[in-house]
Amino acid sequence: MLESIISGGAKKPAPIPVDENVVFLSHFEHSPPIDVVTGVVATWMNTGYYATQPILTDPAGAKFGSGHVRHGGTTSGANEYIRFPKGFTLGTRDFTIESWHLWSEVSRPQGSGQYGWEIGLDDQYYCGLTFTGTRYNSGINLTINRGYNSAVAHNLFVPGLFELPVNEYFHVAVVREGTMLRVYLGGKLAASLDIGTLAIHEGSWVNLAQSNNAYQPWCSLDEMRIVVDQALYSGSTIIVPKGPFPDPIPA
Repeated sequence: MLESIISGGAKKPAPIPVDENVVFLSHFEHSPPIDVVTGVVATWMNTGYYATQPILTDPAGAKFGSGHVRHGGTTSGANEYIRFPKGFTLGTRDFTIESWHLWSEVSRPQGSGQYGWEIGLDDQYYCGLTFTGTRYNSGINLTINRGYNSAVAHNLFVPGLFELPVNEYFHVAVVREGTMLRVYLGGKLAASLDIGTLAIHEGSWVNLAQSNNAYQPWCSLDEMRIVVDQALYSGSTIIVPKGPFPDPIPA
């Protein structure tokens, strides 16, 4: 059940160090992007089928650094995305997932979905976590353990997207700490849910920057980091990172 959000909570700085707990990190400064933790390169999936998802290394459109992923389009769409062959053993462990997104204003409801990521994907039917949404209905959906025919264990609606500036990057953090799942949007706690001892589905793929509809405007993704065994944020407000996520220091 969605909990009410009470302002005035304490801020919690990120525990130090986090290097050994970073399991995925990409700055999207290469085309296709690279996971700097493992050096694995992403695969372009159907990219350019309808010319709706160019992947760019354009510093002018990046939040930080020299590149970003641009997705969405204005013509007929197909299921286009980038994929990392990456498995995460999230299970019941604490974790923090952070990313930066630019979602352009949507002026029509039809096909207005804007996409973030899918983590723990086994195939087209089973997925541990999905992050999608739209400015049209002012919110994000965090889907937990999607199964066959789109049945899900939980679907957490995260309001407040419409309150953020249009055509600017916003920061999203998804945090699990014990049984609690928290979502921060633009530095504020937007939603939380007690998921008990539910284990997050494992999978062997990570899909990013999806595009599958003609009416999506151009969107961008920059900076994504996944940390396991650490809940980096708590309270009702957090300090949003002021720069790119640091690369893990080699042992």
